[in-house]
Amino acid sequence: MSSLPILHLLLLLLSLELQAPKAQGMPVTAPQHYSVMINEIKEILQKSPPLNSATPSDTEKTILRDRASLKPNLDAFLKATENFKEKGGSSISKNLRKFHPCLPKAKPQTASVVIQNDWEDFRGKLYPYLETLKAFLMIKSVWFS
Repeated sequence: MSSLPILHLLLLLLSLELQAPKAQGMPVTAPQHYSVMINEIKEILQKSPPLNSATPSDTEKTILRDRASLKPNLDAFLKATENFKEKGGSSISKNLRKFHPCLPKAKPQTASVVIQNDWEDFRGKLYPYLETLKAFLMIKSVWFS
């Protein structure tokens, strides 16, 4: 009994597997585009005068840096952009939405940052979040590239 037909079948299946599209949820954006989108958001934030004293508390900084809170924090920032359309909230929202499929699902009890209806508070919290997001996406792109 020859095992040649089985080997051909296995090779065919393997070649099809290698040609298969990436798993759902994987970012279709190249890693260098992450930085571009984050820089676009920062440019919008920098159009306003420098931040006064709107720095997050230590607890908020912890939540903003927590990778398990990336998605809940993103949702909080997306919701907050609705209050700042005249200051570029729509453009910020458009870029932030592109990160949603790249982030891991959060556990049900994961805390998210609370953003006041204040541009300074929003900006002060978005900067550290963007740094955490950028670091996460760069690490993820190394692992999955």
